[in-house]
Amino acid sequence: CLYYNLKASILYAMKDVKAAKATMKDLMDMGEEEEDLLDAVTMHNDAIVKFDNDPAAAIQKLQCIITSQPLQEFYPSEAFGNILIMLLNQGHEDLASETFEAYKHVAPELLPHETYSYVQAAVTSMTSPTETLERSVVERAKRLKLEMKRLRSKKLPSTRAATASIRPTSSRLSSRPSTAVTQRDLARATKEFEISVNEFVPLLMLQAKTLWDQGGYAKTEAFLQQHSEILGDSDVFCENMAHSLFLQQGDKFEESIPYYEMLINSHTEASNLLELPAMALANLCVAYILTNQNEEAEAVMKAIALEEDNALAMGDVTESYHNSIVNLAVGTLYCERGNYDFGISRIIKSLEPFDKNLSPDTWFYTKRCFLALASKISKLMFMMNDAMLHEIIDFFDDVTAEGTNIVLDDIISLTDQPITIA
Repeated sequence: CLYYNLKASILYAMKDVKAAKATMKDLMDMGEEEEDLLDAVTMHNDAIVKFDNDPAAAIQKLQCIITSQPLQEFYPSEAFGNILIMLLNQGHEDLASETFEAYKHVAPELLPHETYSYVQAAVTSMTSPTETLERSVVERAKRLKLEMKRLRSKKLPSTRAATASIRPTSSRLSSRPSTAVTQRDLARATKEFEISVNEFVPLLMLQAKTLWDQGGYAKTEAFLQQHSEILGDSDVFCENMAHSLFLQQGDKFEESIPYYEMLINSHTEASNLLELPAMALANLCVAYILTNQNEEAEAVMKAIALEEDNALAMGDVTESYHNSIVNLAVGTLYCERGNYDFGISRIIKSLEPFDKNLSPDTWFYTKRCFLALASKISKLMFMMNDAMLHEIIDFFDDVTAEGTNIVLDDIISLTDQPITIA
């Protein structure tokens, strides 16, 4: 048990998530025969490696770990911090706030200082975002930024020392120990700088999120640009900068493309496009189309479809909705621009096969396009040909057959019978 947990932890820290998942799967399979193997550490690690694919199940496992133990005896202690981060990541700020407040008296002992500051700022932002922005987030962000500048300045003398050590002012033998020490100092300073950046990013993004939630996409862009030197071309910077540009529309569509491309290029060589957020890929395709780069959009969509098919065939994933979401976004775009013939065909394609892609979420966006089409037809603003009519009727028949058992929880029924997609 210890061997498998340690191996999975090392693999996960090395960002080999696929191997970490396989290791934990082997351990969980053995746990079905020997229940003693399924201790709190194993359940915790299994939740961590599976969070990306099934966040709800991961959160539920950590909740079981926390609620089944005394307040002062959390084991593993990382479970408390991880569940708070997961809840905030999934937009469950209310539940995160309740969990944090319930264990606030032990939180300083269980959480690293950076995590505690971040969670406290995130929870406070629910009631007073401006105050949090000005006091909690900004002050901490400035302090970390000053620390990073100090570490960066520490690297420059180290570099100069390393350069000086190879000058012909002393023998080659005497210069070697000095160079070795300098390189170690430089490596240590670089590591400290990377740690400081990783600690700075969550607070920075929390501050950016406050601007974003207020609809200040231009302010979000300016704020991220202000810290671009520190964040570099990291995935989190490229994705959020691209989104902030994309939502400003107009000429900003073209400006968002390089950031989406940097994000996608960092994953193309390793053939792991499915690890990227589906919405980022969808926005890139939409931006390509809106800037008359249809061939580039088609290339991205084909690459996503190919990788998704290969991953499903190899058993690397049990489900993936990237291709469906991208097609749905592109179809919606064409419908919005009045090209219902192509837009509706894309939307229909996005839900195939229906048993895999039809869900309350996908149907919510799908039906909006069909309602918009019906509105246009009723106002004699669109004439539908027979082929398109038969395609839509066949589509509705397939949705009715598959959606009989898919309940729409967000619709209040006037009868005792639940409302389904059908």
